Amino acid sequence: PGSPLAEWPVTHAIKCLCFYHPNDPEALRTEQEERLLTLYDAARTAGRELLVEIIAGKHGSMADETVATVLRRLYDLGIRPDWWKLEPQATRTAWQHTGDEIRARDPFCRGVVLLGLDASEDALEQAFQAAASDPVVKGFAVGRTIFAEPADAWLRGKLDDAGAIAEMARRFSRLADAWNGASNTAAAYTPLRERVDAACVAAGRDPASLARTAAVLVDFTGGRGIPNSFNPSRLPPLSGTPEQIVTTLRDLASAGVAHAQ
Repeated sequence: PGSPLAEWPVTHAIKCLCFYHPNDPEALRTEQEERLLTLYDAARTAGRELLVEIIAGKHGSMADETVATVLRRLYDLGIRPDWWKLEPQATRTAWQHTGDEIRARDPFCRGVVLLGLDASEDALEQAFQAAASDPVVKGFAVGRTIFAEPADAWLRGKLDDAGAIAEMARRFSRLADAWNGASNTAAAYTPLRERVDAACVAAGRDPASLARTAAVLVDFTGGRGIPNSFNPSRLPPLSGTPEQIVTTLRDLASAGVAHAQ
């Protein structure tokens, strides 16, 4: 197995999507695991990187330990992909469990990219808040959110080439800005900025060309609070005296944030 992969450029990675939930029927889980083991062996034989995409939420409920449990099982089988591609999780605790499992079982793993499940831009912005809380998550790969609607409009003749390109660029830029700003303090923002800067340099892009934004939550005295739908990660809002809140905002500005929203 794996001999056809030898023809692939060495810079290409293998991607495998697997719908897998810990509560799936045993026969299904066994078949999935056997195929993943075969693919993992083929990737190693051919010397190609492997990205395994796990989607658990389509076949069962999602708790804080669900994804980490899936990864633990696959690691127990000896499957150690170079990358994981994982669905959004509702809490920072869930991502911490995921990150802890990866760090404990494969410290050389390149990390996680977040998949989108064709979610809306607003939903992904909320998901970024939780995902970006753990350093194991390196970025996102959410193609359909970016291109599905513009492509449909282009095929129907409602957008020309330039219009479709502009709309896809707008969508990607908004998501990049949202990922860049998934933090509430300068201390949390700075490592995110450094990761984004490094990714820009690696891609040959000037980091200064990316807008620096932060989605800042503020707890105003007497306010009614923030609905969970707008804060699924339970990111702690800024609180304290007006002077203390202003100081935190100024710290964010000093760290490079040009726009708070």
